[in-house]
Amino acid sequence: MLYRMLGVSVLGLALCAMTVDAQGTKGKKASVGTIEIKKSEKGTYRFLIRDADGKGFVMPLPQLNWESKAEALKALETLKATLENGKIVDVVDAGKEAAKKDAKKDAKEEEKKKK
Repeated sequence: MLYRMLGVSVLGLALCAMTVDAQGTKGKKASVGTIEIKKSEKGTYRFLIRDADGKGFVMPLPQLNWESKAEALKALETLKATLENGKIVDVVDAGKEAAKKDAKKDAKEEEKKKK
């Protein structure tokens, strides 16, 4: 499950970059890529997102496979919803905030031990 979440996150970031680029083209029609869903040799499904030039743009991690085409489509819909409605978080700042919380938690635990 962790790999799926990580894969969706990576895909989301890549698609966000593609969306930002498409929105930044003033007066030009935004080019559209394609999403290919393929059945692997193992019988599981994967997808590949290609840019308007047909070049592979985004692909899930190799560990990410879906048992059915419907599951792969559901993952794509989740990705789409995340891109449309998700909050953009600066990972560097998020990491600093997590470190601060951990430091505060450690300090509280140390205080409890002293009492």
